[in-house]
Amino acid sequence: MAVIIYITIAIATPWAGNSVSVSSINKIVYFIFGLLFFSLIEYLMHRFLYHSRPNYKDERYWQYKVHGVHHDFPTDNGLLALPIPLAILLGGVFFVYFI
Repeated sequence: MAVIIYITIAIATPWAGNSVSVSSINKIVYFIFGLLFFSLIEYLMHRFLYHSRPNYKDERYWQYKVHGVHHDFPTDNGLLALPIPLAILLGGVFFVYFI
């Protein structure tokens, strides 16, 4: 379910961007910047937030509840994407910040 929502947003976003008067070269630069920025934030969150404790696989800690279970069940499709409520929250924050 989450992947379907993300794919829909990924398709709709460039289409919505066509209504903004920005040159094509700037759109390409913004896309590359956004991809690099997203990758950096993803890495930093994964490294310093989810794996901040050496025992992040201990079920008593929030890191396990939020992320550690993904390492126990890496092929579970329900754990491959960011949960929808968190994605909406982060998307809203970034949307407001960059607008």
